[in-house]
Amino acid sequence: MNTLVTNIRQLVTPLGTEPTPGKRMKELSIREDVHLLLRGDRVVAVSDERPAIDVEAVIDAAGGVVIPGLIDPFLWAAGPSSPTPPESAHPDPPDVPRGEPLDRSMVSAFAQAVRHGTTTAEVRMLAGAGWQRIEETLACVELAARQSSVRVAACVLGAPARTLNGSSDDRISTLIGETIPGIQRHRLASSCAALCGEGGYSRKEAKAVLRAARGAGLDVKVQSSGAGADAILLAAELEAATVDDLVRCSRPELDRLQRAGVIPILLPGDPFLSDHPWAEARRMLEAGLAVALGSAAHASGAGILSMATVLSLAVRKMGLDLAEALTAVTLNAAGALGLARVLGTIEPGKQADFLVLDLDDHRRIADFVVGLPVRHVIIGGRVACTP
Repeated sequence: MNTLVTNIRQLVTPLGTEPTPGKRMKELSIREDVHLLLRGDRVVAVSDERPAIDVEAVIDAAGGVVIPGLIDPFLWAAGPSSPTPPESAHPDPPDVPRGEPLDRSMVSAFAQAVRHGTTTAEVRMLAGAGWQRIEETLACVELAARQSSVRVAACVLGAPARTLNGSSDDRISTLIGETIPGIQRHRLASSCAALCGEGGYSRKEAKAVLRAARGAGLDVKVQSSGAGADAILLAAELEAATVDDLVRCSRPELDRLQRAGVIPILLPGDPFLSDHPWAEARRMLEAGLAVALGSAAHASGAGILSMATVLSLAVRKMGLDLAEALTAVTLNAAGALGLARVLGTIEPGKQADFLVLDLDDHRRIADFVVGLPVRHVIIGGRVACTP
């Protein structure tokens, strides 16, 4: 089916199929008074003239701004009986409200995220309960995602449990010997993260977990805990896809990450909702890193589910400018999920995921800490939401 998006005042997007690093995060393509042609779930063309082709559907942007769909590379999900996450893995994913079905709360949370412009999210699930519980949780996630049309990817997190029973070695043995093989066998996730640092695994323990995950065909990620030095060293050594929740780093540490091609995922919602310090995003860009932003919200509805709010906080509190923050929640966030070849920009051949905003100038986007004026959310070439 051919769909034409017409009456676009501005179409604003990063370009490319790889994460954009450092100073290049400022580079956006800004085209005015254009038309966007879709075929099925893909972008076909961006043109100054209305294409001379029959179309089955027309989406009127009403003189608004079109930007890529926002991507959340860090969203917590936990089953009703999942183990409590470690205290150091802040922000802790809260328990599902007592008496409220998990799938119902997830449906509401995903719908809210989509309403605010999220088109793709990676959900992070604790691995401590075993692959069977992960399978149950993922079934709830996928059901809720289908009802809201949001795309989801799954990541499992290995972390020490809050328990007095069993040694750390025993838990790691179970994770490596049973949980990860079960995840591989049942294709439950595309990536595995390990909590590394104070309150998490030691660098040696986390390395063992992630090497087993890589051997099972999963992308590997490091979640920082505490000061972050061990997490940085491990992420650089393994050339991990991402290192999450960094706050302060030395220039040599940032250079290690840059050489290894690791993407830092920063979480502006964490210091906004707590007394944790704001990440030094500007120094990361100066070191040439491709920075991404995530929400660290919870799929039951707790936290900041709006990636537009995350973008605005990054501009106001972390020192990013609008172009850098927009790249961080689109192309670089897609890169953090290994999906930059198909998501994160509005270009021919890519998935037709984008937002139509009721604005006449994209420079106003960061003005909206809450309530970005979204006219339409398009996912896979279809209108998923009209708030």
